[in-house]
Amino acid sequence: YKNMIEIIPAMDLIGGKCVRLTQGDFSRETVYTDEPLETAKRFEAAGFKRLHMVDLDGARSGTPANLHVLNHVASATSLVIDYGGGVKSETDVAAVFGAGAAMINIGSVAVRQPESFLGWLEKFGSDKFLLGADSQNGKVAIDGWQTNTKIPILAHLRKFAERGVTRAFVTDIASDGAMAGPSFKLY
Repeated sequence: YKNMIEIIPAMDLIGGKCVRLTQGDFSRETVYTDEPLETAKRFEAAGFKRLHMVDLDGARSGTPANLHVLNHVASATSLVIDYGGGVKSETDVAAVFGAGAAMINIGSVAVRQPESFLGWLEKFGSDKFLLGADSQNGKVAIDGWQTNTKIPILAHLRKFAERGVTRAFVTDIASDGAMAGPSFKLY
């Protein structure tokens, strides 16, 4: 994998619809479709194997809110889905896996309750989690990007790498949804 890039399509959800927020701003929402399953099937038909699914309602409210969409897509496709947004407890983790996710993206809990996150890694397996490490001006942002911290992104990643985390999902908030390409400088 060292010299390989895998492109993973993302599906952001609000109210069961596929949307795009510009730079994480809920007031700058574009709705693409209210048929996430059809979108997922198009990804699969194009040859994609993975899907990054973000429950924006869950990120905002603090509890997963689009598990029905996850279940629908996971049941009707062979996509390997990683799901994030609002996963705050072990009950949430079990519900997300039960709805069909292969992996879970954890961000806020890793900052606020790192020992809980590390416990989930031990209980469910580190290969089933991605450390959600979203960056605003080089610092970690949590709560669906609504809360900025003073934690440097690289220090955050190193801290968890030292504790056994092997996968992270890093987003540069300033470039997200801006249709300007990847944030090569950060990555």
